[in-house]
Amino acid sequence: QRRSHKIPLNMMCLSIHHVFTLVALTSFSAAARSTIAFVGKPISQSHNRHTASHHKKLYLPSSLPSTVGVSKRLTSHLYGKDKYKNDSDTPKLTQNELLLQLETKLEYDGRIPSKVSQQDNAITSDDDETTTDDDNEETVISSTHRCALVTILGLPNMGKSTLLNALLSDDLAIATNRPQTTRHAILGVMTTDHSQICLTDTPGIIGSPAYRLQEGMMDVVNGAVRDCDVFLVVTDVYSGGKMDMDGDDDDDDDDSEGDVLDVEDMGNVIKSQSSSKKSREPKEMVTPKQAKALKKEGYRLIGTHSAVKLCRWTKHQLRGRGGCYKHTHYGITSYQCMEATPSLACANKCVFCWRHHKNPVGREWRWKTDDPKMIVEEAVNMHVDMIKETRGIPGIQMDRWAEAHKVRHCALSLVGEPIMYPRINELLHELHERKISTFLVTNGQHPQAINDLVPITQLYVSVDASTPESLEAVDRPLFKDAWDRLKTSLSCLKNKGQRTVARLTVVKGWNSDEIGGYARLIALGHCSLVEVKGVTFCGKSDASNLNMSNSPWHHEVLQFTKLLLKELNAIREGGDDLMPEYDLACEHKHSCSVLLARVDQFAVPDENDPTKRKWRTWIDYDKFQELAAKHAADPTFTFGVEDYVADTPSWAVAGADEEGFDPTDNRHRKKKKHPKYTKFDDDGIPTHDTFNEPLEEEEMLKLRNLMKEKKKIVGEATTVTELQGGERVIDDASLMFRGLTVSR
Repeated sequence: QRRSHKIPLNMMCLSIHHVFTLVALTSFSAAARSTIAFVGKPISQSHNRHTASHHKKLYLPSSLPSTVGVSKRLTSHLYGKDKYKNDSDTPKLTQNELLLQLETKLEYDGRIPSKVSQQDNAITSDDDETTTDDDNEETVISSTHRCALVTILGLPNMGKSTLLNALLSDDLAIATNRPQTTRHAILGVMTTDHSQICLTDTPGIIGSPAYRLQEGMMDVVNGAVRDCDVFLVVTDVYSGGKMDMDGDDDDDDDDSEGDVLDVEDMGNVIKSQSSSKKSREPKEMVTPKQAKALKKEGYRLIGTHSAVKLCRWTKHQLRGRGGCYKHTHYGITSYQCMEATPSLACANKCVFCWRHHKNPVGREWRWKTDDPKMIVEEAVNMHVDMIKETRGIPGIQMDRWAEAHKVRHCALSLVGEPIMYPRINELLHELHERKISTFLVTNGQHPQAINDLVPITQLYVSVDASTPESLEAVDRPLFKDAWDRLKTSLSCLKNKGQRTVARLTVVKGWNSDEIGGYARLIALGHCSLVEVKGVTFCGKSDASNLNMSNSPWHHEVLQFTKLLLKELNAIREGGDDLMPEYDLACEHKHSCSVLLARVDQFAVPDENDPTKRKWRTWIDYDKFQELAAKHAADPTFTFGVEDYVADTPSWAVAGADEEGFDPTDNRHRKKKKHPKYTKFDDDGIPTHDTFNEPLEEEEMLKLRNLMKEKKKIVGEATTVTELQGGERVIDDASLMFRGLTVSR
């Protein structure tokens, strides 16, 4: 059903045949047209057919063309080995009879438009003639063909799969409200009293494929059109027979008229699209529609494939309201940090992506490549322009605002996969030339690019799952060997020499189990640091099945990290002498982020108490720039993690009262709302009130009884309920007192 107008199925089917059925019958490609056998046209030899004389008869094939990919075993199963024993038993359909059966199945009772009727009448008049062979004897198409091939076409999310299921009275195709769910041809057989018709559901037509996956899907459509006898076009009844080949539903797009195509010309579009593919020059990565969506969300686009955006933590620290977790863990100045990417494309479509998949996807670089110097210059200029625009925000500290005009850090993690950019090393060199530190995040699908990467300030690999199955569910990668690529990428970190990070994003109900698997992955790379962060819920969208219950609380992330630490050290104690020792180093409660660090690289004995450790997870950025410049001048020069570490302040260490909040800033509560309870015991029972004062025993007993009643309803343990569409709802009685606020 068409979501935007809630059209009943029979209404949608009426639209298909009212406008398009006979047009489709006359508009297939030359090969398919000869297969139908018009008068005087030779029959396609590729289908192993005989010549024909009375072409008004249409014999339905019992064996499908090899290009459709249906085996003989399946064919014999569909039609039965002994159902048709001789030619006299072969069901014969005329062109009009085939059309009539489809119309009857679709409950068509409308008037055929005059243009379509004229075309059909012309065909019918031709079909009334007969041809003869050299002996003036009529010949017919081979009786071994018994099944007509019908292809269903249309734009993405137009109802093709719903139509196929309705015709077959079976849920053969997956029908969802998400565009491009169908990525391969889906074949089904509609059996009538006198024949069988093979129906093929196809991916939605995209006029200008933006990436390799879409091109592959259009190849499927091209093949289905080439091999069919009839194709049906599904369209919106309100479209007036016009189709936006790029699938843009915006009614206010003034320049969209050029992309609108009459459906009668669709066959020519598909053919020309296929034939011109090889001759195309590298195209720009971002389509106009994608650019419009990204700009609407605040991205400043650079060239054809890069972007920059002002991070909310930059604005927070400009107002003295605290820095991001990188400030707590590594000492960056948040208001001098630029968030950017040289590649908007990504090889994954993660369920927790906060960009809602407005960006392109692709497995390899095949777009126009912009100059890295231009990208860096434009990124810095655009970032500074956005900083200037913050001057009027209430609470801006002008001394910080002035300093923010000089970019000192670059987080290459905005969107997409930055390491895909083929000139990434040149771009990193440009940043280092400007004394800008580099934090690059990769999803671990390009191990060779990791190997080839020049030394950077800090390199991240996202580890979003602990098993191949959960990786497929959470990251939704394009690569079929995504799991092997991830393991290889982590193994590459072992020899990088600079700071490396395994970054875990915890999504409750999706990837929060099998902690031992995470430990084994981290052990592959002997990563310098392990960041464990709870997923941030960014609102509902068609691109994600997440909800607020999938975001863990900080105490849950901390508990997860402690269990992970136990597993990591168990590997070391189990006989792996090369496995480094890890320990809890830092935490940032606001971001639900906890940091594990290697003891040998970041811990030294405390001068005041030798029995305790002093952490050095912060970075000496000036020292790093000095070392990076030496390596750029002489590639034989190498340096290590310990060469540019700096002391971690006490407020940033895990377990500190500040919980990672910089005491030089001021906490801000929206609308004077404060937590009702500030501390909890292991069972989730509040122990301290909003003023951080201990609760009375009687009050705690009352709260404990309330939790017991809650557990009778939802159970003792965490429950995961999977809803229609893949959404997973988490319920846990121990969380019932979390997040409560009071005004004061």
